[in-house]
Amino acid sequence: MSREENKQDITKKPISLLSLQAPFSKLSITENLTVHGDLIINGVIYKSSGTFDIPHPFVPCSRLLHYFTECPHPELFYSGQVRLDDDGCAIVNIDKVSHMSDGTFCSLCTNIKYFCIDNEGITLLDARLDNNLLIIQAREKQQAAHARVFWQVMGQRQDDTIMKSSLVDSNGQFKVEE
Repeated sequence: MSREENKQDITKKPISLLSLQAPFSKLSITENLTVHGDLIINGVIYKSSGTFDIPHPFVPCSRLLHYFTECPHPELFYSGQVRLDDDGCAIVNIDKVSHMSDGTFCSLCTNIKYFCIDNEGITLLDARLDNNLLIIQAREKQQAAHARVFWQVMGQRQDDTIMKSSLVDSNGQFKVEE
């Protein structure tokens, strides 16, 4: 059987029954491929981009997408810049600046960490998180009015999709090593 004939035969099989053996070294799919369940690849994955796509935690009939960030745990990153007001204060609504429904950040994240830095490096800042609001306050108001501040908030995923996946243990901790 020629290589081309074999190629035509394997593409007609259900993907769950597909097994490629020599002389094939690559499988090329030129259309979308949807896999329901785990996909295990013994080798390197090269990708040009990627997202997670899960049912929205509380908005019925909606999907929620976030871009992949590679790290040793399922963590979500939210960041941006904001200008302090005349009183050296800024309030960042993480859901709003991330174009998410109100309450999504709190539904998705636990073990939350955050930091803020004055981009000019002259203003000391205090920050606190109140649900989905990052409240930033300069310690010295005179120096800080209208300062540009970079902020970042990180939280570990706690949504149903990650908690039910085989990637985490019963406490929601990513299984880095097995």
